[in-house]
Amino acid sequence: MNWKATWHGVKEAFVWGTKDVGWMLAAPRYYFLSDEAAMPPQGHMNSGQKLWWLMVIVFGAVFLFTGVVMWAFKTTAPSSFLQWMVVLHDIAFITTGAMLLVHVYLSTIHPLMAGALDSMTRAKFR
Repeated sequence: MNWKATWHGVKEAFVWGTKDVGWMLAAPRYYFLSDEAAMPPQGHMNSGQKLWWLMVIVFGAVFLFTGVVMWAFKTTAPSSFLQWMVVLHDIAFITTGAMLLVHVYLSTIHPLMAGALDSMTRAKFR
């Protein structure tokens, strides 16, 4: 594991600017209409990747916290508090799971992303 690169990725996920907003606004035209010219230039990570990192970090922490609370305090915490932990736990799981499915779709099926899976698994770029 490269902790320096990981920390750099975490920091980059939390830094958003006008280019990122522009990327998010242009993304629907890119993904649904194949309008590659609409996409603004990006740095090391595009805004979709930043969003994925952000979701994994934030919702992962929510998922972990609520899971520990539900597991460790199931007999001592008030039932209304535990019900809120279940709701937050489910929201974190469903949101992150849906985004994971989007990423799997983009890396394996979407026509604009031909070669993405090879790039990720074999470091082969087209």
